[in-house]
Amino acid sequence: MKFKKIYIELSDICGLDCSFCPSIKGRRGVMSLELFSKIALECSKYTKLIALHILGDPLKIKNLKDYLMIAHKLNISVEITTSGVYLDDFDFLIKSPIKQVNISLDAIMELQSQSFKKRALNRVFEFCRYKDSSNSDIFVNLRIQNRKSPQTAELKSVLKQEFNLLELDSNTRVGKKIIIVFRESFLWHTNKSDIVANTGFCYGLISHFGILSNGDVVPCCIDANGDIVLGNLNKDSLKNILYSSRVQRIINGFKNGIVVEKKCINCNYRMQFN
Repeated sequence: MKFKKIYIELSDICGLDCSFCPSIKGRRGVMSLELFSKIALECSKYTKLIALHILGDPLKIKNLKDYLMIAHKLNISVEITTSGVYLDDFDFLIKSPIKQVNISLDAIMELQSQSFKKRALNRVFEFCRYKDSSNSDIFVNLRIQNRKSPQTAELKSVLKQEFNLLELDSNTRVGKKIIIVFRESFLWHTNKSDIVANTGFCYGLISHFGILSNGDVVPCCIDANGDIVLGNLNKDSLKNILYSSRVQRIINGFKNGIVVEKKCINCNYRMQFN
């Protein structure tokens, strides 16, 4: 059993309150280095890439370097997702064992203070210029949700001006391995939905799964609330969890076009794969 990537949430703390992220934050706290070391070792048997994201912002963790070094010693590539609000030490990011940095520009656009918003965007642009001039091989994705909103329109205008663009499309290259990426917006979860079909497909537990900062294993990166807890890595091994009957039912269900879990039936995100 191999996975394209495994999402590991270092913490569920980001300090922001974005409208597109309805999950309650700050409940689980920061994953200890001891637990991360155990999890990273077990994950190294199933993937070559970990993504430090579900909730929370990894750049808010002061000793992030210690976590990255554990992954580096295990020869695991690392991808991080950040709001960009906490971008500080450019040199640290460029020289660290990070393969890709995803920056959610939507999060910046929802900042209430206009001066803070401008400062955060400028910091992101400074990082892009620094990365470009340093000839670094790190990939940088500037992510935008494809929403019809004043914030999105404003952001597109700012990006065009900053990067001297006449048009702005998805996968627009604005530097060496620096790309603007549009992502379709989605509902993280739906309680009342007309999505009732138990047929369909999803990549959860097929190409990836997630681990929350308290050690709970969930089937995908969308389950930020931990509604489908498959096991906990404080108490059990990853192997036992992945080969449990519940996990196997979910995997075999998706492979055969059947949605097993009620939470998955009401998930808006999976509909894009149907």
